[in-house]
Order: sequence, then C-alpha cells, then structure tokens
Amino acid sequence: MTSRKYIGFLLLGLILSVLPAPGQNVVLVVIDGVRYSESFGRRDTYIPRLWNDLRPLGTIWLDYRNEGVTSTIPGHTSIETGTWQAIKNDGTERATRPTIFEYFRKHTGAPESLACLVVRKEKLLSLSYGADEEYGEAYGARAYAERSDTAVLARVLKVLASERPRLLLINFGETDLNAHAGDWIAYVNALRTADSLTFCLWTALQSSPIYRNNTVLIVTNDHGRHDDDNGGFQRHGDDCEGCQHIMLLAAGGRFSKGYASTTRVMQIDLAGTVCGILGFPATYSSGGSVLGDTVKAR
Repeated sequence: MTSRKYIGFLLLGLILSVLPAPGQNVVLVVIDGVRYSESFGRRDTYIPRLWNDLRPLGTIWLDYRNEGVTSTIPGHTSIETGTWQAIKNDGTERATRPTIFEYFRKHTGAPESLACLVVRKEKLLSLSYGADEEYGEAYGARAYAERSDTAVLARVLKVLASERPRLLLINFGETDLNAHAGDWIAYVNALRTADSLTFCLWTALQSSPIYRNNTVLIVTNDHGRHDDDNGGFQRHGDDCEGCQHIMLLAAGGRFSKGYASTTRVMQIDLAGTVCGILGFPATYSSGGSVLGDTVKAR
C-alpha cells in the first residue's frame, strides 16, 4: 500500500475522534484463504504488522483449525454461526443457524446500522443473515461489497465514522483470488496488503474514543490452501493440513498481551467468543469460546 493511501486512511480514522463512545465493540477481520505456512508459520515474512505490532498487543492461537468445509462461504458461516456449515459456496444458500449479527440485534435491540458487513467478494453478502425462522432478515446486518481490498478498508472507515457499528465483519478477499489465479507473488503481496490494511484499521480504532479501549479486534482466515503434498497453494477444499490449519489473533478487551496459546481451538469457537464479549449467548452454537483460554493466561 502506498504511503499516500496509508495517510489517507489514517485521516479517515481521525474523523472518529469527534464522536461519543458507545459500549463494547467487536471487529472481526477475515483474510481470505491464507495458509498457516504463510501467516504465523512464516512469522513476519508476509505479515510484519500482525506479527511485530499486533501480536505483542494480544493473544495468538498456534493450533486453530477449520475442520468443516474448507471453502469461502462454509468457512465464513461456520465463523458466524458456531456450527459447521456444509452449504453451497456460491452465495445462493444462507447459513442454517443464526449468525452473530442476528444474535446481537435480537438480544440487544440494536438497529441494523450497528451490525455491519463489508466484503471484497459479492457472494459474501449472503452472510448478512441466516435462514433460521426465529431470526432472519429482520435481525440482519447492513452489508456492503467493494471491488478491492483497499476499497473495503475505505468503506469500513466511512462506516465507522457515520454508522458507528458495535459489531463489524470484514473480508479481505484478494489473497484467495490471486492464489486461485496460480500467481504466488500476487498471493503473498495481497497478504502483505491485507496485513497493512488490518494494522491501519487498528490504528484508526485506537485514534477514536468510540473504539479505543473498548474494542476487540479478531483476525483470522476462513480456510487455508492445499499443502504441497496435496496439490499446492492454488486450490483448497479438503481436509489436508494446509486447508485446515489457519490463523487466529485477538487484541483488546480481556485478551492477554503477548500470549501464544497452544490449545487446539476450532473455527466454530468464534461465534461463542464474539457473543460472550458482547454479553449474550450464541444459543445454537455447537462450538465453545476462546475466552477461557485467555483468562488462564492472565
């Protein structure tokens, strides 16, 4: 990312500093389709901001896994619902269980503007709500799709300034798109960009009394990619180590600083974690929460 764009994003973040502060917030960033071998497995090679700047401020999990369907839509909906979701990967099916957005709005009475989804891939707009009849569209998120990862962040910062969401899910998708094109250099460069954009987002959050000191930032992946023994980085979708082993980092709130957990945790543990931070249960989640692991570390 150019210095001009970086400064521009910081200036947008400073807009937030003139606004009053709400309660606890969660910002969840999904960097699409990145193997552990290119994230924590390579330390600061491709994610220098996450590794050198954000890791010391939070907790990372070294054994975090997607043991469901290792594709984009199923992975995202497993994150959102706390249940393994074997649904179509084209956006034509919605999650079969309530999402974190629906739990949040139903339990708190929050308006749509306080639950937002900003994504690189248009098919991910289906993540805004699920198909469960107890919840559904009436409790869904406000959703936006953009044409690049940098445009995703620009939209996010505008949303933070104007709508002030308490729950926000972001997808940076160009890592996955470039890997599918078979372009290794473009894949890792997109990862470097997503790393920089995520740190820029953190900087903007910390510049604002709305979000500073009362916001948890969670950074993860929806799935990995085939390891070298199973066809290499271009594709994904099976149960190989490359597809299942992914990254998890959480900073802010109750999360311990500079802690690396070796506890095995699952993608379906995130919904319960997010709902626990915000103060209500993920009623139909079959996963747990990573908050207990953090408490033990403090």
